[in-house]
Amino acid sequence: MADDAITDEMIREKICQMFLESTKKSKKEYIGNHFNSFEVEGIDYDGNVYALRNRENDDIVCYDCSYNNIEFAMGKEEDLFTINERFEKYYSFIKEEFERHNHTLSGMGINPYRKYNNEIPIPNERYLMLYNHLKSTENYSDSLMYFHDYPGYGMFSSASQVQLDVPYDDLIENINVFSKLEPIKALIFSNSVLLEDNEDYVCFRDNLWEYSTHGY
Repeated sequence: MADDAITDEMIREKICQMFLESTKKSKKEYIGNHFNSFEVEGIDYDGNVYALRNRENDDIVCYDCSYNNIEFAMGKEEDLFTINERFEKYYSFIKEEFERHNHTLSGMGINPYRKYNNEIPIPNERYLMLYNHLKSTENYSDSLMYFHDYPGYGMFSSASQVQLDVPYDDLIENINVFSKLEPIKALIFSNSVLLEDNEDYVCFRDNLWEYSTHGY
């Protein structure tokens, strides 16, 4: 279906399908009032919407790797305050609606309730490829590299990413500043313990990445 054939009513229905299936009838207008600039960005092989794009600013709200993880990918802006304002709007709305049905957004690197998750990738070409690549460690048995025992870690782990446009003359200074901030950022945003497995290893998400076929 062409993009220009997607109506506002269809967008509202897709948002409900993505986040609020059980309440879509009663909350349809409420969602539309908050997110009427979103349009469908991605549909999986089963016909489910997993990604929405805000056509006004290129913000994307989507599931990432599996339907256990939600990603907020913000569009380009000249200041972080504008991005933060939009992020808080999306996050607060989705979190409040999830909590009506005994779900929540934890904001942790490792999902603390991962043992209850179905480690099934979103059925599309990207995530099926990624999942099968992460499971292919036996193909690298001659590499002498240590691989951990969590090939499905993309289904229960998340990270934070920031991309900055920096003038060439300021590039070295910015790299040095962010290199110094990286250990703090890793502890606060991108990592958490792997409860019940290795509670002493704080920066565990980094190791899940490094000791996998991603790192290889």
